[in-house]
Amino acid sequence: MNTKNKFLVVVDMQRDFTTGVLGNEYAKAIIPNVVKLVDEFAEEQYPILFTMDSHTEESYSKCREGKHLPIPHCLIGKDGHKLIPELEGYLSDTLNTDTIYKLNCFGIPNLKEIIRDIGQTSFYLDPDTEYEIHFCGVVTNMCVLSVALSFQNLFKKSEIIIHSNACASNDPKLHEETLDIMRGLQMQVI
Repeated sequence: MNTKNKFLVVVDMQRDFTTGVLGNEYAKAIIPNVVKLVDEFAEEQYPILFTMDSHTEESYSKCREGKHLPIPHCLIGKDGHKLIPELEGYLSDTLNTDTIYKLNCFGIPNLKEIIRDIGQTSFYLDPDTEYEIHFCGVVTNMCVLSVALSFQNLFKKSEIIIHSNACASNDPKLHEETLDIMRGLQMQVI
């Protein structure tokens, strides 16, 4: 792992959010910016975490999200659960697992345990260390905000940096309002 203290969190850049059942023009438009950011972090060997919204067909309609958003998406084992093709190679088995990690989650309620568990591998992040934690992905007003808050709450000494041109919502107004909320939460929006 690079000794510089920063890492990237790529939030839910999955097919269902970009070209699938919840896809939209705004999510498609940020793909080149997200890919460029991931490529830059990978080239410098900074850690990259990919979050992946993950549901099962059996449980989706029974969960809170399924009741409020009755569109099954990111179902484990289905094409829509996969990362977009432009990023899929980053999760191949041949990659350096010292810098790439995948989290199947939404909002990461158990982030402390996940960080502890992956710390048992060569991939290690210390919540007491000061990092620059960079974020990109979809959906700004739900997934990105939720994940960024999870990291902000655990990594209390770290700076949270949101790449606004590499984030998208299905509603541009909600995207902008959420960026304002993030600024109010002392996150850097660039």
